[in-house]
Amino acid sequence: MRMMCDSYHVGIRTMKDVMARLREEGYIRTEERKHAVVIYDKGIMDKDFAARSVLEYKTCILDVCETMFWIMPPIFSFSAAVCRDEEMKKWETVLKNMHRKEPAVRTKILLSFLNEFLEQSGNFLVRDLYASLELYAKMPLFQNYKELEIHILTYNEFNSAKWVMEALVSRDGPETERRLGIMYEAVRYGIGRQLYRLSREFPDIQEKGSSVFTFDIRYERNAFYMQIVRDLIDKIGAGVYRVGAYLPPEAVLAENYGVCISTVRRALAMLNEIGFAKTYNAKGTMVIWQEDEAIEKCMKNKNLKMETLLYLSSLQLMAIIIKPAAVLAFPYIDETDKNSMKARSDHAEALLFEDIIRCVTDRQTLPPLKIILESIGELIISGYYYSMLCDGPSSDETLTVMAKEACGYLYAGDVSHFSAHLSKCYCHILNYVRDYMIKCGLSEAKKIVTPYTIE
Repeated sequence: MRMMCDSYHVGIRTMKDVMARLREEGYIRTEERKHAVVIYDKGIMDKDFAARSVLEYKTCILDVCETMFWIMPPIFSFSAAVCRDEEMKKWETVLKNMHRKEPAVRTKILLSFLNEFLEQSGNFLVRDLYASLELYAKMPLFQNYKELEIHILTYNEFNSAKWVMEALVSRDGPETERRLGIMYEAVRYGIGRQLYRLSREFPDIQEKGSSVFTFDIRYERNAFYMQIVRDLIDKIGAGVYRVGAYLPPEAVLAENYGVCISTVRRALAMLNEIGFAKTYNAKGTMVIWQEDEAIEKCMKNKNLKMETLLYLSSLQLMAIIIKPAAVLAFPYIDETDKNSMKARSDHAEALLFEDIIRCVTDRQTLPPLKIILESIGELIISGYYYSMLCDGPSSDETLTVMAKEACGYLYAGDVSHFSAHLSKCYCHILNYVRDYMIKCGLSEAKKIVTPYTIE
């Protein structure tokens, strides 16, 4: 497990959860103090077990497929737009030779193609998101059914993997999104048909009521003490712990976070090191103000550099997926929601943009998409970096104006401009923070491209 932790860049708790899931689903056998043993064999796997693993989560699978239909086309379109020219030329050569390949081989090439395009995006989260969606849609299992391929290839306009790849290589954004949308619509239809057939064949298998989809972008990315550091930075930025005030005593923090005193001391030592706090003997740890020099110091810390790149990646990803999310939520935003936003917009200190995003998230009807928005939103809270720069988002007149314009389109019933303005708000924040972090020495931030700049 230690070797796999290193390979997948996760903690031991995450790997234990993975092993437990593999054991529960019949892929491995584990014993105390022994290596896990693979027991899965596609040739002899019990068909009843395979059917049970999908029929018990039928609604969740269909919701995940629907979520992929809405968010993956714009994500892939963006990835294609920022793909390096040399990488694109390589795929153009592959595309020219696609007609010589067998259909099954073409499908494998397409899957490899899509994964590499996501890698080219420069975003630290999209690969994880894509993997989570495919996992919970049970794609590896469904691909074993020949009927699924037939359903997909005969549905609507979709006819081949090459047809999708041609659009991606062309970098034609609207056409890329259209073809990928058709592809995911065909996948959704094919999986729906397969689930219907399995339901008739195994009528005794009952569905387990709730969604099981998860997407936690912060879970176990690093040690406990770094999670505490991150949370305290969030609270300092959000004003929970103000400059000049003392943080709670070590014993209280240890109890709040459910860790030992030594872990808290390590977290506080990190806060001291990067300039967010100063610990005094017999007095405690006092919050101090972040100057440019302190931010530059943060950018020399490996863990905090990665945190910042994850933060920027989250802003970039939200700039892309908030548009379809807003379109889906739009019909369910009622007069009470609108009146609440109107009242908030009259207060100078109110963060209207956060209110709108919270409303869009709360009004989602697709549980997986709501979970994705909530998970990313936890990372993009106002307390992290942005609120520390120039007094934070409440003093950002440009963001306030853009949020009010978005509200105006909401009141007017203009879903297209409403969703586009929310995306531009995220692009504005991304530009602001990224440029500042580059100035502070984080050159890697240059790779996090603002989505609207490539339209």
